[in-house]
Amino acid sequence: GWKDLTGQYHVTVVVRGREYVFGSYQASTKRCLGDPQVSGVYYHEELKPGPGFDFKQAVLVGRTTYSTQQVEAIAELLGRERYCRSSYNMYRNNCADFAQTLCEELGIAEFPSWVRRGADTVRAAEEGINKIISLVGAGNADDDAASTQDGASALVEVANELAPSVQAAGGGWRRR
Repeated sequence: GWKDLTGQYHVTVVVRGREYVFGSYQASTKRCLGDPQVSGVYYHEELKPGPGFDFKQAVLVGRTTYSTQQVEAIAELLGRERYCRSSYNMYRNNCADFAQTLCEELGIAEFPSWVRRGADTVRAAEEGINKIISLVGAGNADDDAASTQDGASALVEVANELAPSVQAAGGGWRRR
């Protein structure tokens, strides 16, 4: 489906039967960690995110020695600082970013890159477009052929920088 192609998944972290999440508050069993007016971090029962979510797969990324209370304290702090309710952005500060940050805070370094594919591809494309805009905006009407050649070379450079991101995005596609 479209989500497999683009890598747009809702990503959570499960620790000891609790599923920690940023940016989705539909579970009937949800509990906000911290002030609900500020925090964007919740937990709910494992595999019960609420309506509109179809489970794809679980990936074991590691183990932690932190207690449930310690995990909650870390997640609550993240919800107060970097993952507050108003900071959610589908491409720049999303559930996959939160999941990776929480894993890092729990001492788990390995995080599957494919869950970030959609947002990472959009970020790379946006950076490329901004680079093109700055190159076009830097020129003036009196530029000669040499400047046009420089601009074309810069566009090739931008395309080459984007190529690894796009190639990586294609690496996780699956055929049915």
